[in-house]
Amino acid sequence: MNGKKFGQSEVHESLTRFTDFTNELMRFSTTIGRDIVMGMVKRDHAVQARQHAILEALVLTASWGALESFVEDVVKASLRDRQGQVDTRKLNQFKFSAEDLLSSVDERIDVIFKAITSAAGKGVGIGKFEKLLDYVDLDGQVPHLVKTGIFETQQIRNIWAHKAGRADKRFVDAAPSLGFSEGDNVEISSEALYHYILNMVVYAAIVCSRYMVSNGWKPIRLAYGRGDPSVDAYMELYPVNEDSEPGT
Repeated sequence: MNGKKFGQSEVHESLTRFTDFTNELMRFSTTIGRDIVMGMVKRDHAVQARQHAILEALVLTASWGALESFVEDVVKASLRDRQGQVDTRKLNQFKFSAEDLLSSVDERIDVIFKAITSAAGKGVGIGKFEKLLDYVDLDGQVPHLVKTGIFETQQIRNIWAHKAGRADKRFVDAAPSLGFSEGDNVEISSEALYHYILNMVVYAAIVCSRYMVSNGWKPIRLAYGRGDPSVDAYMELYPVNEDSEPGT
């Protein structure tokens, strides 16, 4: 298998791992959520609501981490397999030791990725990922609905990771559209959780399709979510046809 085909397979497999994992998390959330309700009918409703909120936050946080890993996979695959297509002038700012240069290919790519991550900084919403992808010329257009979904996902993930789900002024000011006030418990419904995870899947499909198209291959074909505005927006970017790569 040549390098490009290996890269295609690797990126596609990474997308499949991501979507399989998020689907598994959604099933887990549904099952455990039902168990919480069945097991706490006679107990305090506030306790039940808090447990639901924690469950949904854990699923969202785990999905976000999986998206981060997917983007890392794509960037590393590009560094390894798209060397002739990447504008290396963006990488010339980094200085590496002789030990780095004499290490194995995978070790060198790890070092370069760490340098890119440090230079890119934290970033807000899709900016977190697009700045990384810019270094390998895989940044690009993202539908507004998907941008919004990713931004809100990040804000909710952060408030749970850093403030145990209690809204602070920074959160309220950053995401007023979510409708929370300072001091509120940030809870999301099962429907909202599905929406956020679907937007992460759509964004991952966009990134994967950029990689595929940049190598002269067909974009990814999404297998579910038809009719959802974010999925429809993806279809406008990458229209489905019989030659499209089977997606997720």
